Amino acid sequence: MSFKAYVLRKAIYSVLLILLVSTLNFIIFRLMPGDPYAVMIREYIMTPEMINDVLNRWGLKKPLWEQYILYITNLFQGNFGISFRTFRTVQVEIMERLPNTIALVSCSVITSIILQVLIGFYIASRRGKLSDSLILSVGIVLNSTPVFWLGMTLLYFFAFTYHIFPGAGTISPPPNDPKDPISFIIDYLWHMALPFTALTAIILGGGIISMRNLVLDTLSQDFIIVARAKGLKERDILYKHVFKNVQLPIITNAAISIARSVGGAMTTETVFTWYGMGRYTFESISNLDYPSLQGIFFVICVLTIVANFIVDIIYGILDPKVKYGGET
Repeated sequence: MSFKAYVLRKAIYSVLLILLVSTLNFIIFRLMPGDPYAVMIREYIMTPEMINDVLNRWGLKKPLWEQYILYITNLFQGNFGISFRTFRTVQVEIMERLPNTIALVSCSVITSIILQVLIGFYIASRRGKLSDSLILSVGIVLNSTPVFWLGMTLLYFFAFTYHIFPGAGTISPPPNDPKDPISFIIDYLWHMALPFTALTAIILGGGIISMRNLVLDTLSQDFIIVARAKGLKERDILYKHVFKNVQLPIITNAAISIARSVGGAMTTETVFTWYGMGRYTFESISNLDYPSLQGIFFVICVLTIVANFIVDIIYGILDPKVKYGGET
């Protein structure tokens, strides 16, 4: 199979997966318990005529198959409907929050992957020593620590006790909100420090253990024994021979980290009141805001599928069997 055929096949799979996710997204929210209209009636005093007008406007009195066709048509036109809670268009609310989630997740994933490689190689080269045992123990603890507990611990010490970082928000509120771009970036990163630390630490814990095992497994291979017999330095063996052979697992770890960070973002953003998709999801669930939840889950699934598609392409570039037309 040529590389172009490999990319085309992955692209087709991704499109089909998006269609499947869209269909499941429609079905799940029709089967969920609870009555969002009761919430609307409770929040806003609505007469029967007003309720009937809302149901007709949103097409909720049509048969399910007509609702599905209307849903798919609007979905791929970027129209996610109107929020039951705020009566604003869902796509506008998502676009206000999505950049914050992308910034938090991308920074956490990139940093955790870099640290996984550096720390994993370091402790693998010092197997059985004190540093190996200590770092491995820290990794096991982080891997089993709930992100909300770690987040609340960071808030307690660094926000409420020592007042080093802010305890909530994405930027400082008026009149202290930054005006010029440089001050805005500094203030934004200052607010992101604690959620970034919590999310990175949770991703990093399991990554360190996995990377250490990968390096140790590669170090036991025959070509490493030959390289040592030739008198190559241990540093050259690690960062030239071993690194080349763990590139593909590193890419796989990156894909796993993306999926884990997306899942952890909801809890992290809720704990730190970060104005992102995770917090928006929590607010929408609390208010049975189905249009918002459908839009949120669709966007998150599409971003995850696209990220994994990119990982597959990188995998194909690095794998000679795909790059040079061999069997995958």
